[in-house]
Amino acid sequence: MKKKNFIKEMNLKDVRKYKKPQMILLSGYPGTGKTYLAKALSRKYKFFLLSNDYIRNYFHIHKDEIKNETLIPSMALKINKLRLLKLLLRRKSFVLDIDVNSIYELRKFKMLSTLFLYDLTIISLESTDEQSIERIGKRVMDFSIKDNSVVGDNVCYSSPFPASCYYDIKRRKPRFIDDSIFDYKIKNYGSLEDFNMNIDKVLEDYDLKIKRLIK
Repeated sequence: MKKKNFIKEMNLKDVRKYKKPQMILLSGYPGTGKTYLAKALSRKYKFFLLSNDYIRNYFHIHKDEIKNETLIPSMALKINKLRLLKLLLRRKSFVLDIDVNSIYELRKFKMLSTLFLYDLTIISLESTDEQSIERIGKRVMDFSIKDNSVVGDNVCYSSPFPASCYYDIKRRKPRFIDDSIFDYKIKNYGSLEDFNMNIDKVLEDYDLKIKRLIK
């Protein structure tokens, strides 16, 4: 496996400048539409899309060349922390395509937003288990697929997995976050058209704030 410099490859020149940089966090189980929403936010507001799947699944695809496959999660976490730090130090707005599912994680990001003077927005996504599992099953792992309309991680390696893995994730990551913590809640219970309408309603409200911050 050719050594890949995930830090150096980050192209920040197309990230839009705001009077106060934006930090967008997403909370939701797999299949609720986090990546879809992250792309929509990156596309509309030119936020850097920082994807967890991008790093982790890249290593999984090349797992035969890694001595210890069990180290992949920690390797991906370490790299993403460095990528996040680069964004913070450069004061670049970003949307984090990672499931923030605990009060501990939220406190950590609130601390970072205060320390680096970011405006923090937290969005919750909801769907039924059946619909989420169906969406996960339709995923395609393909390195050639790129979305050049987004800023940042325009290649998202989202791998399909069975229902058993989905329910295992739900058991390992229970939700103990009060609804009052979230700035917005988006439901994804129906068709893609319904989901887009729900996203648009949230973005209409978010627009009022973000337009005042454009340099």
